[in-house]
Formats: sequence, structure tokens, C-alpha cells
Amino acid sequence: ALLEARTRAGPLVLVDLGAGLLSIWSLLLLGARDAEEDNDNNNGNGNGLPSLSQFLAQRSQAQANLDHIVYHAYEPNPSLAPHCVETLESLGFVSDDTTTTADGLKFYREEHGGLPYMEVHLHFCDYRCHDAS
Repeated sequence: ALLEARTRAGPLVLVDLGAGLLSIWSLLLLGARDAEEDNDNNNGNGNGLPSLSQFLAQRSQAQANLDHIVYHAYEPNPSLAPHCVETLESLGFVSDDTTTTADGLKFYREEHGGLPYMEVHLHFCDYRCHDAS
């Protein structure tokens, strides 16, 4: 309802506190399937969560009001960085080396599969200590 109520195109900004291995981001992009209960009545998605592209495809007004997606993932454990990078690359994201910050990395993915341009900001710090400026 929030996206559908907007009158101008703009970003959808998501913040994940304690992002770990980016499992929530993967869940949003790919959806969740319950293979044991998968059937045709659920569009091949079982009783799981639909992917973000499926959600937007069902809501054309929401899709029209969305020009890009920005995802901020805060994870205070920097030892998870290699796996996070691997996860993002497997989802088609590319590192933006020009905007790497002291506390993290930035990735992007062009429009793909019904989804608009997306940015992922990996912050390897505690969100409570992050300067938002």
C-alpha cells in the first residue's frame, strides 16, 4: 500500500540491521519456496514468500512509482565480508569500487527480471555507531 499511495517515482529504501550473510536480501530477491507444498495454485512458489519482482508484477502502480531500490545492510562482523560479496555476485551485483567507504562496500545491479536498478550498501559496523551524514 505504501508504494501504491505514492504519487511520484522514487526509491524504495530497505535497511537490514544485523544482516549476517544477506539471507533476507536473497529471500526478497528470490522468494521462498516450500517444495513439499509447491503447487500450481501458488504460481510455483509454494506457501513461501513471493520474490520482490513477483510482488511488483502484481501491483503495476507500485512498480510505476518505484525508480530504484537501495538496500543498506549493517553487519558488525567484518569476517563475513567475503561471503557477503560472494552472495551479491551470485545474485548479479557488481562492485562499485569508486564509492567504497571506510565502513563498507557498495554494489549495484542494472534493471533485471522485472526489478529496477538496485544499490546495496554493505556496512561492516554496528548500526548504532554509524554516522548517517
